[in-house]
Amino acid sequence: MRKVLGLVLAVAVVVGGAAVPAAAATGTTDPEPAVTAGASADPAAAPAPSAGSSTEPTAVPVPSAEPTPEPEVAPSAEPEPAPSAEPEPVEPRIAARVAVAAAFTARRPLPDKSYRIASWFGPRCMPTRGASTYHKGQDLSAASGTDVLAVADGTVVLAGSSGGGLGQVVAVRHNFNGVTYTTVYGHVIDGDAYVRTGATVRKGQHIADVGMTGTATGPHLHFEVHSGVWRQSGAKVQDPNDWMRRYGADLRTGATSVAENDVPASCTYYNNVNLNLRSGPGTGYSSLTVLPANTRLTAKPGDADDSGLWVRVTAGSRTGWVSNAYIGPTWSYTTRTVDAPGGVTVRKAASAGAAVVATRAAGQKLYQLRPAQDGWMYVALASATGSTTGYVATSTSLALSVPAATTTKAPTVTVTVSSVTTASSSGTLTATVDGKKVTATLAASAGGRATITLPRLTTAGSRTVTVTYTPSSVAASYESAATARATLTVSGRIPGRTYYLTNALRAGDADITFDYGLPQDVVLVGDWDGDGKDTLAVRRGNTFYLTNRTTGGAADVVFSYGRPGDVVLVGDWDGDGKDSLAVRRGKQYFLTNGTRGGEADTTFFYGKAGDVVLVGDWDGDGKDTLGVRRGKQYFLANTTRGGEADTTFFYGKADDVVLVGDWDGDRKDTLGMRRGTEFLLTNKAADGDAEVTFRYGRAGDAVLVGDWDGDRKDTLGVRR
Repeated sequence: MRKVLGLVLAVAVVVGGAAVPAAAATGTTDPEPAVTAGASADPAAAPAPSAGSSTEPTAVPVPSAEPTPEPEVAPSAEPEPAPSAEPEPVEPRIAARVAVAAAFTARRPLPDKSYRIASWFGPRCMPTRGASTYHKGQDLSAASGTDVLAVADGTVVLAGSSGGGLGQVVAVRHNFNGVTYTTVYGHVIDGDAYVRTGATVRKGQHIADVGMTGTATGPHLHFEVHSGVWRQSGAKVQDPNDWMRRYGADLRTGATSVAENDVPASCTYYNNVNLNLRSGPGTGYSSLTVLPANTRLTAKPGDADDSGLWVRVTAGSRTGWVSNAYIGPTWSYTTRTVDAPGGVTVRKAASAGAAVVATRAAGQKLYQLRPAQDGWMYVALASATGSTTGYVATSTSLALSVPAATTTKAPTVTVTVSSVTTASSSGTLTATVDGKKVTATLAASAGGRATITLPRLTTAGSRTVTVTYTPSSVAASYESAATARATLTVSGRIPGRTYYLTNALRAGDADITFDYGLPQDVVLVGDWDGDGKDTLAVRRGNTFYLTNRTTGGAADVVFSYGRPGDVVLVGDWDGDGKDSLAVRRGKQYFLTNGTRGGEADTTFFYGKAGDVVLVGDWDGDGKDTLGVRRGKQYFLANTTRGGEADTTFFYGKADDVVLVGDWDGDRKDTLGMRRGTEFLLTNKAADGDAEVTFRYGRAGDAVLVGDWDGDRKDTLGVRR
């Protein structure tokens, strides 16, 4: 009775390729990064579960120059024993089988002299992160796109994705006089470009192109041989070199060169994340300890579990199991540039008293190996794996600029964040004053500077402003939190120079509040720059200080006009959209069409010397003219010349305070009356009752009228 040779179900890894074998019989084979106790971004490691328990959360990996490949588990019907390269058992009828073998010949999977024999079948050191440490195939390095050829007649059992580290594959089943073998061609460019699953192929047929899909460090063919059907029960991996030689197609004969097949006594690896060292090969086993990122690990070549996804390693004095998805022969790092003007000191340990390893000046490079923790960052002095390492303090400082403020306006604080290893700090700034907190976001593009508007303070005096910087989740890997304090001086209001403006004819709070001028100034209102918004001016003697904004600050225009004793009027006399001045002397008026000194542009007589004078655009032609009040009778003129009034009517009471404004936005000014804090406004220059009545301000306030927001409707303001 003929005994069919059995092979272990497993997928080999190419030069850096990770196998995708069946799940191990014990524990969970899905690899997970560490859960780091106390790390800045990782939860504490879970208590040790029993074998077979559920997986645990994944730690945040250290920033790396390349993405971490995620190992996957290939489908399998049942757990398989470990791979073996031992010769298959010899059955009693050996002579008959030798005769069958002698009658069959294979051909090499690549054209002769197009490839180099690279990574050998069997135990090895992992060539890249996520690769296997027991290589289940033979790697043949070749140019990308080189023809891949079927080694014998057969049927395609898979053409496409391997579902793991082999990337795109073609697998072909062969039958040699009742004996089944499968050859596997891994890392090809496109597994189904030339053949489909179920197709029949002939020896030497072009079935794929050399590539580097999956886990690979360069273009090559990963060639495997299995007795039985690949990925089915009973299949067993063969040494491709022995198998091909047995069937007359020695791989070495067709190669341009052959790599040495020296297996080192020990391998060195580094983990790219904080990683659990486990008591067994799977996440169901207890965590012996958490290995910080870039810990030096040693292992014996080929010392992996049945799945090939878990590797036994030694870290210091402890030995355990780690996932091969997170270890490799080189360390991962992030390049940092020293930003501190005075440079930094690299120390042997994370302590200010530790021995000095080296210093680095501003502008020099450091290579960060682990996220900052407890104010220290683990770094290398060079990028090459195994270079000198040490610790750098991740100190961050804040500089605060706090201008003096008043109770009329919210104060500000400007914050400058300075970090040892970056000029692009990013995070959250929190300012606290008088128990009130304000937060602001500091963007990496802001160059470490941000201005925070503090709450408005209603009492004068000095108080402390405290600002705290909290790095973002990204910046926390290389920066520390910082706090700074500064003194804020707040002065009280000076009576008579604070203005409260409202943008609606209603009771309620002011929309705009600011300080301007001095208490003894005579206040004027006008649109000085023609932007449609009224602002203030103050008069001191015959000098005028005009501002084009309702925010306080220095005057925008200063000039002299008239005499100190003149009665001053404001109006748009020529209809150009800009207000200018006029002065009254007795019953004579001197009008100017510019905000400047010099002679009047228009002079005329109107009314009587004792009249109360008003200014407004009574007919809506865009030009302001005069009106006078005698008791409760009004005489309005539509031109800037002497003569009779154009409109005469009665309104209000003789002791009312009279206001002029365009209350409804129809471009015609009309009257309003103030009685204490009550305002009675009319939208027509005629006898009759008020259309709008409301209260605003206090009885002692000086009242102003203007269009503060440019909506073409006049509203009120008061001065205290």
